[in-house]
Amino acid sequence: MAILDDKHYTHVQADADTEWVINHNLDKHPSVASVNESGREIFGQVNYIDSMVLKITFCEAVKGRAYCN
Repeated sequence: MAILDDKHYTHVQADADTEWVINHNLDKHPSVASVNESGREIFGQVNYIDSMVLKITFCEAVKGRAYCN
């Protein structure tokens, strides 16, 4: 049985913004979890541009990380 490596990508948003455009290059529409700079989970609207790029829109400008899997 072959073991498949699951593709993943971590995006770092260093500047606070209401829109995070993420070039993840995973060639899929990944699940996304985002956290603010304190590590607290935050929620935004995820829109898939294509299989390589997505955009998360938040109600207020925020910086942090997005985990794409």
